[in-house]
Amino acid sequence: MRRLHEKQLSIAEIAPAEADKLERLRVAVGPQFDLAIDGHQGGVPEPISSNTAAQICAAVEDAGLLLYEEPLAYENVRGYAWLRRKTRVPIAAGESVSGIDGFERFLEADALDIVQPDLGWVGGIGVAQAVLTGAQARGLRGAIHTGGSVGPGLAASLHLAIAHRAAMVLERVVASTRVQDLLFVEPLKVVDGALRAPTAPGLGVELREDVIRGHPYQPGSGERT
Repeated sequence: MRRLHEKQLSIAEIAPAEADKLERLRVAVGPQFDLAIDGHQGGVPEPISSNTAAQICAAVEDAGLLLYEEPLAYENVRGYAWLRRKTRVPIAAGESVSGIDGFERFLEADALDIVQPDLGWVGGIGVAQAVLTGAQARGLRGAIHTGGSVGPGLAASLHLAIAHRAAMVLERVVASTRVQDLLFVEPLKVVDGALRAPTAPGLGVELREDVIRGHPYQPGSGERT
């Protein structure tokens, strides 16, 4: 989705364009392919309002979206709860929420349809598991976020996604597969749209010295990379 805080674009222009784009995508890929949109509003300096997000939902409601991710700022829990009551579009968020208590604010407010914990951000495997279990107890689903994680974070996320019934999808950055191949003991294989369960010991990741030397940390490259 184009950035809504770009001054030259108004919601009156963006919402119909998003609806038209999704309609064209649905025709191109058919009914069996899941579509989703990401508002990227969780932590931006000038997030959109609840009313603007509601207008977007109204425009794309017939697209049968899997989810609408980060439609609002994370401080706006009441806005998330209001938006969820206003639309049939599944509302998702959580990639930058830390700790069980961070997600409890949303769950207690009935603000989400789908929780999106990031293991490297929420507090590790145990905390992410607790978040998914808490969501499952409320009849909600999970979509584990990995962002720029390409090694242990992605491996741990994959293990949890396979093990927990609440996890319906695992978000994975396909552009980072070259680095993944350097770290995973056995390459990740996608078969019919699903990642195969790993069989190597532990997380299935090996951090070799040559890989460390060849890929030094680059300041400013991103908090999750």
